[in-house]
Amino acid sequence: MKITLPLRQLPVSSIDRHQLLSDYFSGMEIGIELRHDVVEISIDWPAIESFYIDPDLLEGLKWWQEGCKVRDIPFAVRQNPNYQLSLNDNWTLFAWSKWYAELIKKKPRTDEIIILHVDDHRDCMPPLLFHQDDHQYFDPLAESEVNLASPISVENAIKSGSIAVGSFMPLFFHQFSKLQFRHLLPTYRIPHAYKKGIIKKSLTNDDLLCQTCVRPSLGFESNELSSGIIYDPTDDLAAFLSEIPTDIPILLHVDMDYFNNRFDGDSDWEGHRYIHNPSKANVLRRVREVFVAIMNQIPKSQLEDITIALSPGFYPADLWKESMEIIDELLND
Repeated sequence: MKITLPLRQLPVSSIDRHQLLSDYFSGMEIGIELRHDVVEISIDWPAIESFYIDPDLLEGLKWWQEGCKVRDIPFAVRQNPNYQLSLNDNWTLFAWSKWYAELIKKKPRTDEIIILHVDDHRDCMPPLLFHQDDHQYFDPLAESEVNLASPISVENAIKSGSIAVGSFMPLFFHQFSKLQFRHLLPTYRIPHAYKKGIIKKSLTNDDLLCQTCVRPSLGFESNELSSGIIYDPTDDLAAFLSEIPTDIPILLHVDMDYFNNRFDGDSDWEGHRYIHNPSKANVLRRVREVFVAIMNQIPKSQLEDITIALSPGFYPADLWKESMEIIDELLND
């Protein structure tokens, strides 16, 4: 796909220009060609394994499905008997969209939900969707409308790249007035994490394709309020699962980079101040601990949806097979 923009809309520095576009078109390969006073931008899904950093990626893709190629990663999702499994975690919103489409048919419908989010990240960046009215959005890459109550529209926005890895929460949160967002974080994240507080729904100005358009966003504010949309982070598994009301639907999302985020999506990962890279034995032990605790403490009837993402470029591919064998054993018990 090619997009032409006035040169004045982009930073003067080529490094800053590429960084802005890489953040804006998250997860895509970016090509930039200057033509006098305009910039021609080409975006496409990555086709070579080096984009995902992981030297074991191709073996992981072979385990996922014979013949699976790097270019297939953004589209790789399957529905297992008890959970949805995907490579990229933005497919979580597709599962939640299907759940939400059924929810709004119910009378009376629930006005509160709990999200159990096991992840090294919050995934709350604004998606590339332009707010139209009420709960309707426009996808500028697919040039189509998006509504959470329409799973096919959400699927199309994931496939276009407008709902990207790390930006699938806002569209969902904007549909609810009461929500508990419980976040189980690795311990190393806690000193720099937001404290418990409220999440405010907002709209943020787009800064590139449509500067008169706004996108759904979320703001975090640490305070003692206990109503509305609550963010509750912890590294303590017992606290994560404590004092959960028994009459509220629960959606469980597990990004496997919680257990090991060796690469953190960064080719310079080896230079990071801290690398979340526990041994395979410790990862597999923790996978079992977390899933056993969840399945023992949350009634199956209350756990209405489970999504799991393997996150290429974050969670190492050499751990995929064995960790999923443990999860399958526990979820299919």
